[in-house]
Amino acid sequence: MEPSKDPVNKKWMTCTLSTYLLCFLLLLCLDHGRRRDGLSISSSSSSSSSSSSNIVVIDKDVATASTVETTTMTTMTKKKKKKKCNVFEGRWVYDERRTPSTARRTAPSSATRWDLIEYEGKVLGDLEMEVAYRAGMKTWARWIDNNIDPSKTSVFFRSISPEHRRWNNHDCYNQTTPVMETDKPYIPTFPRSIIEIQENTIKEMKTPVKYLNITRLSEFRRDGHSSVYTKRPEKLTSEQREQPERHADCSHWCIPGLPDTWNVLVYVSAVLQTPNILL
Repeated sequence: MEPSKDPVNKKWMTCTLSTYLLCFLLLLCLDHGRRRDGLSISSSSSSSSSSSSNIVVIDKDVATASTVETTTMTTMTKKKKKKKCNVFEGRWVYDERRTPSTARRTAPSSATRWDLIEYEGKVLGDLEMEVAYRAGMKTWARWIDNNIDPSKTSVFFRSISPEHRRWNNHDCYNQTTPVMETDKPYIPTFPRSIIEIQENTIKEMKTPVKYLNITRLSEFRRDGHSSVYTKRPEKLTSEQREQPERHADCSHWCIPGLPDTWNVLVYVSAVLQTPNILL
């Protein structure tokens, strides 16, 4: 005898199916509300970015749309409130369409590096090189003596790195060997008076200073510069390389060896605990 179909089972199945359908609709409503809240939160966070750096991103698509909208509004605001550069008020405005004036050889500021200098309570238009350098060295030495504890800190002072711009009227171009005894006398780039100011200032200081004298030994390495293989800021053209007297870089060092010697001096002077040593 076959069992009869129970109407109770049919009602139970109908109720279960209705429950599943209701849950599905509820999930759709929650997802729609989450997207709407995400748009509101992202827009609110973008518009108040000046007061908070945290941006809440709920949905990728919503965040992308919000970012595009914020960028557009920011661009429009910048166009409306375009700032002007006023040198006398001390405010500088970056202009992406122009390169810095110091990058051009024809820049007016390239001719004069400064206009007025305050020295010993007086405002001067210019100073002799030795006077200005001595004043700078004295200022540095005074700060070291007043602020450095020699028992905790070691002070190093490296002398001037020389150039080779006046070597037999050919600068450093095509030089492949160091200066030899048979060569013509080398004309130092920096006068002896500048070096004496360095050494005398260090000797007069109460704080021990390790003096790294790299000037004289570096003068022999005319072959160590980058010459026409420099970058300013790009590599030299073939026309520029044909004019080494104008374009050869004879101040920066290229090959290893000489800077390594400087490092050796730093190491030796750090190991030897001799104050005011002149290497």
